[in-house]
Amino acid sequence: AMIIRILIIIIIIIIIIIIIIIVITIIIIIVIIIIIIIVIIIIVIIIIIIIIIIIIIIII
Repeated sequence: AMIIRILIIIIIIIIIIIIIIIVITIIIIIVIIIIIIIVIIIIVIIIIIIIIIIIIIIII
């Protein structure tokens, strides 16, 4: 009976560790995606500003 209890506890601990690892991985992936989106937005804004400046220079 004692061995079964120990096995159950070990299995529970392993499951908890796996869940924690999965959650951390998901959080990291989400953060990376958010950072990529922000970088893309910044690049697009910079490109738009450059285009506007070029147009203004051409007009002037």
